[in-house]
Amino acid sequence: MAATGAGAEAMPDAAAVPPFPVSAEANKPKKKRKPRNKKKKSAEAGPPASPESPATAPDPVTLSEAKRRSREVEQLYTVARACLQKHALDESLEHHNNVVRAANQLVEDFDPDNVLKDGTDEMAALLTSVRGTRARAMAEAVTLLAHAERFETVPQLCTQLLDASSNESERTRWLFHRGRAHVKRWEWQQQQRPREEPAWMSSSNSAQIQEANEPNSLVRLALEDFNQALRSDPDNHEVLQWRAWVHWLMGQYETCAADCDRGLVTHPRNVPLLRLRGDALVELRLFRRALNDFDAIVHLCTEAGDASRQGDLQELIRRKHSVAAQFLLQADELTERLLAQVDGKEGSDSNASTAQENQMGLFHGMLLRE
Repeated sequence: MAATGAGAEAMPDAAAVPPFPVSAEANKPKKKRKPRNKKKKSAEAGPPASPESPATAPDPVTLSEAKRRSREVEQLYTVARACLQKHALDESLEHHNNVVRAANQLVEDFDPDNVLKDGTDEMAALLTSVRGTRARAMAEAVTLLAHAERFETVPQLCTQLLDASSNESERTRWLFHRGRAHVKRWEWQQQQRPREEPAWMSSSNSAQIQEANEPNSLVRLALEDFNQALRSDPDNHEVLQWRAWVHWLMGQYETCAADCDRGLVTHPRNVPLLRLRGDALVELRLFRRALNDFDAIVHLCTEAGDASRQGDLQELIRRKHSVAAQFLLQADELTERLLAQVDGKEGSDSNASTAQENQMGLFHGMLLRE
């Protein structure tokens, strides 16, 4: 029998009736319990989850553990900084490494997919702070390792810092440090004694030049880093100096001198740039210009009265004398060559004096070439 009256409002829609017979008891009017049950069930289910919903908040226990470990990272960093201020190099490096390891483990445990970076919730803010501490520790470790000339791990650290940084100034810094580390590692491999200033190396070796030009050499990797750094900061004289040194190692003396020219525009009293350009000009047999650079270095070092550079200054003076001797030898060779040409013309040319004058003018132009 069909239900009538107010009970019909509680009956299910016809489409919801099961496809099998129901008893008369099931067709009796229902009390308003079902709507209350639906409302209760709906309240228990709650609204759909959303980024702003409390359902997405981290578990209090998880957040408390993350905070505790974050404080440990900060404490480790404080200890590392204290060692750095005491100039305890090895101890400071050890504590900086501890900071990086602890921060890496924390981020891996609480954000394995690396997605909580710019969120506004408490966990995202905490992880952002931990990443910042880790970056500072890594940056200081790079500086410490470079100072101690321990360049094995510097490229790896710089690569991680580059991946985490979007600031152009910071990226230039890490590109420079990575490129410099590549050069230093290559020098060690060549059993050369790396120097703090690359410009004080003044001898070339054909075998080393060939190795430096190989496609996957550390020197080429350094050149790529320096090129990229200079695209962001074209007038950075320190990067220009090291790129010039890379060109020197590759036997590209004209490019080496050109990079020195660029750096000396803004830093005309930079001794390493002057020395490196002078050495490159010697390789190009432009002895007069090289001697001008060496004279400028002697003047700057004497003017500064820097006792620590006395050894370098004495070496430079010896180098200058050697270049002067080469210059005089070149002058003698050119003189003999030109005089021979003039002598050959005297018999056939009645105006031999004019020819001699022209040839000697050419000689002086080559000799005084700038």
